[in-house]
Amino acid sequence: MCEPGEKLKLCTCTGPGPLKRPYWTLKRRDPERADPDLMAVGSCEMVRHSFEEKLLRSKILEDINRFDAFDTEMTLADGDILELALDRMDLTFRFTGGRWQDADDLGDRRSAGDLVGVGRFSCSIR
Repeated sequence: MCEPGEKLKLCTCTGPGPLKRPYWTLKRRDPERADPDLMAVGSCEMVRHSFEEKLLRSKILEDINRFDAFDTEMTLADGDILELALDRMDLTFRFTGGRWQDADDLGDRRSAGDLVGVGRFSCSIR
């Protein structure tokens, strides 16, 4: 059961109908299917996150790197992408070396990969 608590909980139980924000998706890329010729050329701007967003990212990273972040056992693999669709923003994390890390650098490529899981999440800030 996914009950709101002090820590973020990624719930796999979804109700009928389309998911509404907030929700999460977990995607896995197959390195064998990667396009070696995929390249991009363009300008780059540094993204400046607000202080509140930095705090939120830090809190979420702390929570999802706990062993019980999902409400069921999930087998994670290096390169897995976790996308959190919040009310006012989307956050992306990459699983690398046994830990989730911020993955804002993925840009438009974050949606690539096979869907491994999807669901709602809950958290009560106290």
